[in-house]
Amino acid sequence: MTRNKKLNDRVLRFQDHLKSLMEISTFSKRYEDRQLLLNDFARGVLNMTQGEGVAISFLRAGEIVTEMELNLPSDVRQRCDDSDGLCHQVIQHGQSVVISKDKFKEEFGLEYNYLGVPLLDVDGIPSGAIHIFGCEDDMEDEVVRLVTIAAQRLSYELRLKDYNRRLEYEVELRTSELSRALIEIKRTNDGLIKAQTETIFRLARAAEYRDEDTAAHINRMSNYTYIIAKRLRLDTIFCDLIKVASIMHDVGKIGVPDNILLKKGKLTPEEYEVIKEHTLIGYKILEGSESEVLKMSERIALYHHEKWNGLGYPYGLKGTSIPLEARITAMADVFDALTTKRVYKPAFAVETAIAMIQKDVGTHFDPTVAEAFMGAIDEIMQVKQRFTDEMFEEAGGMQ
Repeated sequence: MTRNKKLNDRVLRFQDHLKSLMEISTFSKRYEDRQLLLNDFARGVLNMTQGEGVAISFLRAGEIVTEMELNLPSDVRQRCDDSDGLCHQVIQHGQSVVISKDKFKEEFGLEYNYLGVPLLDVDGIPSGAIHIFGCEDDMEDEVVRLVTIAAQRLSYELRLKDYNRRLEYEVELRTSELSRALIEIKRTNDGLIKAQTETIFRLARAAEYRDEDTAAHINRMSNYTYIIAKRLRLDTIFCDLIKVASIMHDVGKIGVPDNILLKKGKLTPEEYEVIKEHTLIGYKILEGSESEVLKMSERIALYHHEKWNGLGYPYGLKGTSIPLEARITAMADVFDALTTKRVYKPAFAVETAIAMIQKDVGTHFDPTVAEAFMGAIDEIMQVKQRFTDEMFEEAGGMQ
């Protein structure tokens, strides 16, 4: 009966060991904190061994550092960290150390059973140790094996946490480098876009200098087309492109002779045919570019004098066969021409210009574009007041 009692107790003890080992072996990502991980591990080891106290120490730059202790008797604490103490012995041997109560008292003067198990790194080199004091008096080899398995699990978890920490650092570092690179790319792209826009503006001004139009006209045109495009609910890319591309609508005038371009009187039919060629000249200047803004500029330069009813030039396109950007630019160009002074006419009042435009809706102008223009007339007028020829001459530059 006594033997059976001992065997039953041993079975129950092994069941407790197994339960503790299972708990230790199911560490998960919830252990974001290293100290919490070590604390739970220490509790599991105490439950498994029925020990009184436990310490977990690590080798740091040749010195022993205890990172976790639980219920550790004060009279044995120093034994863990001494240069010739228990941790050094476990690390030096690289294997478990078991010291009975009698031997422990003989060596250290303290009455405790002791179990020390090394913590091994990925190469099998000891990097620390687990110290358990006051283990069961009849401590068996099974207990040592179980604690060794638990120590391997802890070592793996710590390596994984260290790897994740280093990985997170690398990700953070690379993310920071990528962010700086993207900022630099954006700065460079912004500079390129600004340079491209300014180049387009200056080329347009070169053409306008040969005509009666001014830099203010270019700015008004640019903003008018942008406002109309936004009113039509076109996407941001289109709106941004047409704001720049429309600047080049009359770049072909650079190829029209001065005696015709600057003539103050009425043009003859022959002279008018020469003027009409500025659309083709502009197309030839701009064609063949890989730039999206110059591709749109090419279409605007070529088609902005086409009319909705097909009676425009140079090809007599009709309706939606005329590119949308050209229809929008035509609307903006005519309004600006009507409301500003030219060598052949005075500036018309805004009300008069709007009445003239409304008369030509469906013949000259796309009705949808004209509706968008009328709906945005308040914004259009703000641009017109902002970019007067006189104010622009004082301020200078493109806005």
